[in-house]
Amino acid sequence: MKLEDIRSAIMATLSSNWGVTTVVDYPNQKFTAPSNAAWIRPTIKFGNSFVGELGDDEGLGVRTGILMISIFVPPGTGIKTANGYSHTLETIFRRADVGGVFFEEPSTDYVGVDDGNGFYHLLMSCSFWTWIGE
Repeated sequence: MKLEDIRSAIMATLSSNWGVTTVVDYPNQKFTAPSNAAWIRPTIKFGNSFVGELGDDEGLGVRTGILMISIFVPPGTGIKTANGYSHTLETIFRRADVGGVFFEEPSTDYVGVDDGNGFYHLLMSCSFWTWIGE
């Protein structure tokens, strides 16, 4: 599976399941954060790749990575709503097979107030792996 295949599968799944819950700051797209509404920012970080199986041809490899989705809620509004958004995101990706991208167990961390935008920040993350060379 190519990098673009992975990105495309993940972003399509996020888009189709998240809908209009909040606005989404997609990578390398023009975005203006709302001044008083929640929003999310997905980031894919690719990890190491390694040999998964030797074969007569090239064999198969395994590519790893982590999906991180930042959840931003307006300051002073508490975290109940943010926790709900996080739960929804965790449910979307928990142990999911997203077009051949296999997700593990998700987790969420409270990051706190973001110095850059003043919003309260939660970070949902979920590691994944996929075959390469198929």
